[in-house]
Amino acid sequence: MVTNPIDYVEPLGKAGASGFTFHVEILKDSQCSFLFLVSLSKDTVLPFAENWQELIPKIKSKAMRPGVALKPGTLIEEVYPL
Repeated sequence: MVTNPIDYVEPLGKAGASGFTFHVEILKDSQCSFLFLVSLSKDTVLPFAENWQELIPKIKSKAMRPGVALKPGTLIEEVYPL
């Protein structure tokens, strides 16, 4: 788990990952953790809207599928902006 998912897009893309899943909560709250899942087989958090608008296209540019994870208790409406 890391706090700044965008730092991991390039290395995971180079490693051949086909997917990149991040917790929506990290995009809003620097106290939350980020989870990435590699489908094969630095500490700065940008504001929510700015971060996902940069993160998702970067994931796609590395030929990976973006995915969003929610913590229990997070409302599904939290991902509607995505």
